[in-house]
Amino acid sequence: MSQKSKFNTDDFFQKLFSNGFYLFEEHEPYFQENLLQIIWNEQLFKMPLCTESGETLEIVEKGIWNIESGPDFQHAEIIISGVKKRGWIEIHFSPEDWNRHNHQFDSAYNDVVLHVVWNNPEGLINFPPNVPLFSIQKHLLIPLENVVETFNTSSYPYARKIKPGKYANWFSSLSNDQIIDLTQSFGLMRVYEKARSFAQKIIKYGLEDTAYKALLDGMGYKINRDGFAELSSKISLEELSQFSEIDAFSVLFGTAGLLPDPSQINIHPDYSSWVSKMWESWWSKRQNYSPVSWKKSSYRPANSPERRLLAAYYVIKNARFKLGSKILGIFKKENKIKNYYSELKQIFTIDREINQTKFISFAVALENPISLLGANRINDLLINFAIPFSLGYFMVEDDVENCQKIKLIAMKVPRLQDNRTFKEAVHHFFIPPARSNAILKNACSQQGLLKLYRDFHHNLN
Repeated sequence: MSQKSKFNTDDFFQKLFSNGFYLFEEHEPYFQENLLQIIWNEQLFKMPLCTESGETLEIVEKGIWNIESGPDFQHAEIIISGVKKRGWIEIHFSPEDWNRHNHQFDSAYNDVVLHVVWNNPEGLINFPPNVPLFSIQKHLLIPLENVVETFNTSSYPYARKIKPGKYANWFSSLSNDQIIDLTQSFGLMRVYEKARSFAQKIIKYGLEDTAYKALLDGMGYKINRDGFAELSSKISLEELSQFSEIDAFSVLFGTAGLLPDPSQINIHPDYSSWVSKMWESWWSKRQNYSPVSWKKSSYRPANSPERRLLAAYYVIKNARFKLGSKILGIFKKENKIKNYYSELKQIFTIDREINQTKFISFAVALENPISLLGANRINDLLINFAIPFSLGYFMVEDDVENCQKIKLIAMKVPRLQDNRTFKEAVHHFFIPPARSNAILKNACSQQGLLKLYRDFHHNLN
């Protein structure tokens, strides 16, 4: 066997890592930071612990591993020299990575209570200012090469990231039917809470404006909710209804700051004519609008703000700019519960030409067309917007019959796509987590588990 055939890249990088070759100039390979996160999650530290300033450190709760954007561990609790602190933990190779990753400009990092680093060659006390530093290298319980051999960073299991919580044993004592009753009750409570909020907004802002703002809010997901809310405040529904389609697009995408300059960006051939027409319209209107800022990372391409904005406009236009009335009109006729649900879904189902169903941005298109709003996203809009919105309206109207009807419809919405928070909740309450698959079969039960998790979260551990 030749020397070349004996070479093993995994062994090579493990040796590099264990012997100090952690950084390549300004680039930090992903697996390195991920390994440090595993060390923190497993709490592989020898006692006693202290910060880089020499203060005693006690880790009461290591926190929950955040697998989305933002700091690495949330809801952690530490004690530094007798002072208890709750917040986020952020982990880097070295203190300076805080600025290299531009965290100083991101408000999501304002609640970080401890900055954990591999080493601190500059001997810094705090970094950033007022955030204590903790060095893993000084406190590591076992040699780093043993950590690498024990834990595979690419397949580190979700179950080890999220441990069962305080109420997991109690959940284990309940039957499936009891958990279904519990989670659906809490799910309906969550729908009612949203309905009360919608009722107040309908009274204050009117039916159609409330529906318009709620739709755009729902299109923003968590990451770009603020951007869509800002956009709805800059362009009113009444104003939007007065524009032709191309003028509406020019104002929406232009104000959103999502209309590209063809002289600076290569436009996809399918959209070049569309962009040209928008610019012809936008050129005279642009002085009256200020652009919106967006977070352009941590989402799938099909969830881009450009694509969601396109979908939102067609939902509003198809409802003739009276989305609220169209939703409520479904309940003003006798029907079977399953038919009410089907008709609600139809409001958010958009049939468009193939170029638009491939649309991601004006520079990028999908290889194959997909619906502007898929089944999972429509169901999410139903349980979080259309159903509580309708319930809020009928609460204002003191219409008990339709309130009862909407309660039944809420339990017809199928299970939604799992997200990070839901996975955390499942791992906190269920032993084993797979048991939840046979119990949480609809969106209402999912919403109920999320409400249980959020309401009792600080007591879970």
